[in-house]
Amino acid sequence: MLLAIDIYRNHKQTIDTLFEKTSMLYNPLQFESGYQFEFMMKYKNTINYIFKHGQNILSYSFEQFMDQQFEEEVLYHAHPTVPNLLPPEWQPISHIQLREPNYWLGRGLIVWFEKANDSRLRLIAEVGPLEYDGRLWLIEQLEKIGLALRGNSKLEKARYTRFFSQKIDVNKWDDMDELTQAMADLYNSPEFTLLRKQVAAILNNENPVAEDVNKPMEDSPLHEAKIQVQNAFIKWMESKKIPESHYRVSSRNLSFKIPLFDAFKEKLGETREKWWWDNGPFLFWMNFNQDSLYFTLEIGPIKADKRVLLMEKVKEKGIKFSKKGLALEAKFNRIYSETISIKGLTESEILNVLDALYENRELQIILEKLQMIYDETVSKLE
Repeated sequence: MLLAIDIYRNHKQTIDTLFEKTSMLYNPLQFESGYQFEFMMKYKNTINYIFKHGQNILSYSFEQFMDQQFEEEVLYHAHPTVPNLLPPEWQPISHIQLREPNYWLGRGLIVWFEKANDSRLRLIAEVGPLEYDGRLWLIEQLEKIGLALRGNSKLEKARYTRFFSQKIDVNKWDDMDELTQAMADLYNSPEFTLLRKQVAAILNNENPVAEDVNKPMEDSPLHEAKIQVQNAFIKWMESKKIPESHYRVSSRNLSFKIPLFDAFKEKLGETREKWWWDNGPFLFWMNFNQDSLYFTLEIGPIKADKRVLLMEKVKEKGIKFSKKGLALEAKFNRIYSETISIKGLTESEILNVLDALYENRELQIILEKLQMIYDETVSKLE
């Protein structure tokens, strides 16, 4: 299945086309002779398998999350778009009968992950269609711990009530490790960790805890360093007047784009496969840890003919990149990178580092040359 994901994300357009054509082969009237027809007939099942399973990265990331997160047996379903589970501490919910037995996992509480409209990963917790007396009791207990629920959630006809929602940035939606980490970050966030314990206490007829149960994690040097870098980056984005829709912050990466990149995207189109969160020709991104920042300007996998044209113009302007960048099959080329130490720095000092990285004269010359390429060539493309 992991191989299917790799093949699909690296050859999405080809697999989609082959799948569409093989789907027609079930029609007896669609008979042709020749190598292409024979190839599709021979590998029809393989193509269908790759098409079906190659798109299920959210499902497989969720299974990886489950393997890493839990040692005990947990009730879950690795659904391709809304993978879901019942946190093990919420198992006592089974004592309250469901009105609709087919609800999710057959219990009155559910937690699921989904890709939100803003391309962030979202975790949602919901109370389902329990028998009315039990449902009303649970809703009232949730209100007592400070949750603001919809006014109609107490009505007898009410069926579904979401009582928690939290989102996190995801840079690369085709990176299973990043999705797995994002799920773990949401599930183990201080807010949801506390809520899980509070709901468990309610279900066990105990007094819900009020303190921040995840405080030790928050006080760890690694966690503090990560938050410091993320906060500094967000403040830096604000200082550059870059809107939230133009940058992303995840547990491992920072990324952003500038208006020039959008201008290129309008003329050159989106990438031929999912690339980061914007699918545009250019992106700034950074890997970071508590000791260093790795800053990169990269060209992504736009359509081959337009990409070769762009890379030829980039080469003419004297911007250095790998020789393979001019090949039709080339996908990614870093045209600028820099690593800098942030060990022991304060948030304000990290802000200065980000400024220094971006204002570096070599990078600014590259951006000036990209602007020239756009003005002289790309802007005139139909």
